[in-house]
Amino acid sequence: MSLAKKHPKEVKQILAKYPPEHKRSAVMPLLYLAQREDGCITKEAMQDIADTLEISVTDVGAVVGFYTLYHDKKEGKYRMQVCTDLPCALRGAEEFMDSLSANL
Repeated sequence: MSLAKKHPKEVKQILAKYPPEHKRSAVMPLLYLAQREDGCITKEAMQDIADTLEISVTDVGAVVGFYTLYHDKKEGKYRMQVCTDLPCALRGAEEFMDSLSANL
């Protein structure tokens, strides 16, 4: 079932935030809604979002692939992420990750 049928009010509110000529900008909020529903973003949800926004499934998949907080497959109940960019690395992210791994 499509997001628009499952959550018509929320989809309508999301799309209302963007002018019709820029509705593709709603891709991230719609992805969040789809992930909240299923715990991950399924291929069907990506196709549904692409159809809703009149963009390609490849464009939707590129957003999912780029952002680390979007997941295209179901995994464990809990997900842990440790920031490893430069500022975090300078503050000891690697040591923190080692300590965390040892405790788990």
